[in-house]
Amino acid sequence: MQNNERLKLCPFCGAKGYILSREYPITLGGGTGYWVICSRCGGRAGDADTKAGAVRMWNWRTGNGKTD
Repeated sequence: MQNNERLKLCPFCGAKGYILSREYPITLGGGTGYWVICSRCGGRAGDADTKAGAVRMWNWRTGNGKTD
């Protein structure tokens, strides 16, 4: 994630999202998981191993970078 990469607004309701994290126990392999969740509707992106990965998942939209 670039230092200036910002979260896009929620693709479902247009509200702001925020990053959450969780420490996983050793029995589940340890480490930290990150994800982005909408502050209004609760929509969320998948889990990632890094904050940058969580932001990329959240910011991805169908057709990103594609022009047909």
